[in-house]
Amino acid sequence: MASSFHSLYLPSADRQSLIDTLQASLSALGYTPFDPFALIPGKSYAQAVRLFVAPEAAGWLRVIGEPDENLLPSLSQQTLCLSIRLNGTDASIAVYDNGTLLDEESAVVTHLSPYLHPASTIDDLRNTLAHDGAAPRLYNDAALPIDALSGDLQSLAGQVDMKQANSMFARLSGQLMKKAGGDKQEAADLLKSGADWDSAGGKRIRSLMACLNVPDDWRTPDFVSLRDAYQLHIRSQRLPNARLYPGDAETMAQIPNALEYTPVYAGKS
Repeated sequence: MASSFHSLYLPSADRQSLIDTLQASLSALGYTPFDPFALIPGKSYAQAVRLFVAPEAAGWLRVIGEPDENLLPSLSQQTLCLSIRLNGTDASIAVYDNGTLLDEESAVVTHLSPYLHPASTIDDLRNTLAHDGAAPRLYNDAALPIDALSGDLQSLAGQVDMKQANSMFARLSGQLMKKAGGDKQEAADLLKSGADWDSAGGKRIRSLMACLNVPDDWRTPDFVSLRDAYQLHIRSQRLPNARLYPGDAETMAQIPNALEYTPVYAGKS
């Protein structure tokens, strides 16, 4: 199942400086870097940040994945940092600059205006930002609840014996927790219907990005597709004769340049 969408966008071509800042900031926050794509799996962490830094495109850098929000002030010391999140229908837009979260609409408009698309105006930008987006939901309980399911699956669960449903869901959530490396947020995201780009929140984000001179493919690739393709590409690089399972070739072909993205993974207990 699709996960929620979260990316950072920074108007900069200094990709290595961004990677260095990410790594140093994570270390300062108490995280330890780890490589989930190593031949021998490393330590698992109770809390983890999983990110990919995309190649520079049209003067913009993109960080794909769910960051620790405490990273954003330090990243914005380098350049403006636009944070976009869509979890189901819940949209969140945040702009940081010079270490500060801009909490007034007028300040956001002023700081984003240098990056307007030639076909857009400040009024277009102001109208898009006129209403605050809803904060995304977070699932922080010790176990994943039934209400983490999407609406259609909740309705289905209500039609069966709840003892059996809870037993089945416990097995499912255990499998998802394992797949997500013990990260409850990522496991919950796997149960969601994903980012709904046709919702009011999704349309608002699309409208904002259309106002800016960001690359047209600012939404792609998504984190899960990139992670899966990266893992297969690096395995193929290390083990050219490794067996491909059904669907592997298609996953790799979807993002043929996956290894041009830099993973930045870190965790803490």
